[in-house]
Amino acid sequence: MPYISKEARKEIDPEINVLIRRIQELCDSHKEDPDGMVNYAFTRILSAFFGGKYVKFERGIGCLECAKLEFYRRAVAPYEDQKSKENGDVYQP
Repeated sequence: MPYISKEARKEIDPEINVLIRRIQELCDSHKEDPDGMVNYAFTRILSAFFGGKYVKFERGIGCLECAKLEFYRRAVAPYEDQKSKENGDVYQP
């Protein structure tokens, strides 16, 4: 994942936090899961930056793929490791 500078994070994080809170509020008020709203937000952001030419579409898909891998590496894998310890490993060569 291309980590951004601390200065850039200070600029963008407040805006991201507003979006996160708003999606949470909408999910609560509509009694919905966040999946559709998060997907919509990602699609709008990607469309704003990565469109018009195939190479730009590819870059947008690359951003999604890298974000997916980073989310898996940082959030999902540790969760799976913990569950494996608790319940036993599925993989047994």
